[in-house]
Amino acid sequence: MKKTNTIIGIISLLLSVTILITAQDMPGQSSMFPKYLAIIFGVLAVVLIGINIKNNEENQKKIEKFFVPSMAKGMFFILAYIILIEVIGFFVSTFVFTIVFMFM
Repeated sequence: MKKTNTIIGIISLLLSVTILITAQDMPGQSSMFPKYLAIIFGVLAVVLIGINIKNNEENQKKIEKFFVPSMAKGMFFILAYIILIEVIGFFVSTFVFTIVFMFM
């Protein structure tokens, strides 16, 4: 997992540099949003690489033990929310989803 996260971090960093270079060709104010997004994306990629270099295998297993069930619950609630939008409507399902997701 550590090697995969490092590879994803490097690919993300290269992608953010590509977006930043491409945004340079845009005229005036229209280039600001992609530039800011690319900078944030690049910073997060560097953080991901740094965390993976710093963490050892034992810490990674502890993190996975906590986050995998949490992520599965989150995905379940998002899927339920999508289904409930069709059944009970947008406003009610959004209210219920927000309350449930806050206390998950």
